[in-house]
Amino acid sequence: MEQEITLNLPFLIAGVIIFLGFLGTLFFQKTSIPDVLLLLGIGVVLGPLTGWIKADTLKEITPYFARLALIIIIFEGGMHLNFDSLIKYFIGGMGLGVIGFLLSTMGVYLFGIYALEMTSMNSLLLGCILGGTCSSIIIPLITKMKVREETCSILSLESVLTDIFVLIGTVLLIKVQLMGEVKASQVMNALAGSFSIALVAGIIAGFIWIKALGSVKLTALSYMTTLAAALVLFSVVEMAQGSGAVAVFTFGLVLRNGTRFLRVIDTNKTFQLNTKIEEFHGEFTFFIRTYFFVYLGLLITFDLFRRYDILQNGLIISLSLIIARYLTVWLLCGIYKPMRTERITYFIMIPRGLAASVVASLPAESGIPGTENFITYTILAVLVSNIFMVFGTLLFTRNNVPPETDG
Repeated sequence: MEQEITLNLPFLIAGVIIFLGFLGTLFFQKTSIPDVLLLLGIGVVLGPLTGWIKADTLKEITPYFARLALIIIIFEGGMHLNFDSLIKYFIGGMGLGVIGFLLSTMGVYLFGIYALEMTSMNSLLLGCILGGTCSSIIIPLITKMKVREETCSILSLESVLTDIFVLIGTVLLIKVQLMGEVKASQVMNALAGSFSIALVAGIIAGFIWIKALGSVKLTALSYMTTLAAALVLFSVVEMAQGSGAVAVFTFGLVLRNGTRFLRVIDTNKTFQLNTKIEEFHGEFTFFIRTYFFVYLGLLITFDLFRRYDILQNGLIISLSLIIARYLTVWLLCGIYKPMRTERITYFIMIPRGLAASVVASLPAESGIPGTENFITYTILAVLVSNIFMVFGTLLFTRNNVPPETDG
C-alpha cells in the first residue's frame, strides 16, 4: 500500500498543480490580479500551513524540471520576438529592456557587494537573476489595460527581451564561475566560442526545421516534434561546449521570422509558423509556470519570517529594483518623447516571475558557495514586485483617462 502511494503521489501532485493553474488563470481573468500571488499563496497552504505536500517531495525532480523549463521558456522567447515589432519599436523596447536590465542588475550587484558582503561574481549573478521583468505576467495584463498600442508593444518587447537576458545571462555566469580562477582573456575566448557554436547551430537547425515543416506533413505532431528538435539541439550544443540556451533561442527566432531568413537565400521563399505550435507551447508553459510558482510557495516557511536579516535584505533588494525602474523610465522619457504620456504605466510594470524562479536555484545546484539564499531573495522579490504592480495597476485604472493619440 505504501509503495502504491509513493508511485502515484507524483501524478496526484501534477494533477492538483494543473487544476490550481487553471483556477489561477480564471482568477486573473476575473480580477486582473496576476495569478502568481494566488499560486504562491496556494503553495503556502499546501506546504507550510497544512503539510499536505512537502517541498522535499519535489526536490529530486525540480533540477530536471528546471532545465526543461529553461529550454521551453528560451524557445518561447525566440518565437515571440518578431523582427517587424523589434524594428518598429526599437528605441522604446530595446531601451527599456537593456537599460532597465542593466540598472536593475547593477542595483542588486552594489547591494550584494557592500551590504551583503558577497563576492563580486555572486552579486552579479543575483543581479542577473532579478534583472528582468516577467513576460508571462506583463503580456496578458497589459493587453487588458487601456493603453496605447505602442505602450503595449514596448512593454511586451521589453519583457520578452529581459526574460532572455535573465535566462541566458545566468547560465553563462554560472559557467564562468565554474571555470574557476582563469584569465579574463580565457573567459572571453571561451564565451565567444560558446556563442559562435550556439549561433551557427541554432541558425542551421532553424533552416533545416523550416524545410522539414514545409515539406513533411507534421501538422498533427508539429509541436511535439519541434520541441524534440529543441531538446536535441540544446543537448548536442551543450555537449559540444557551446551555449545550449543561445542555440535554442536562435532556433526559435529563426522559426518565428522564417520568411526573413529564407529570403536571404531566395527572395521568393515564404514560411508561416504553424499556429498549433504556438498554442501547444502556451499550454506547456502554463503547466511549467504553475509548477514553479506553487513550488516557490511551498518554500515560504514560517522560519523565513523569523529570519529578520534575510527578510530585510530581500525587501531592500526589492526596493533597489523599484528605484532602478524609476531611474530607467525617467531616463528614457527624457530621450524618447512618446513614452512620456504613459510613464506611470512603464514605471509600475516591474513584476519578477517565471524566468527568475526557474534560474534562482541553479547556482546552488551547481555547487557555487554563497548562493544558498538566492531562492529566498527571489521569492521576496517576486512577491514585492507583483504586489507593487497590483496596487499601481489598481490606482492607474481608477484614474485612467483615454490615452492620447500621437500627433
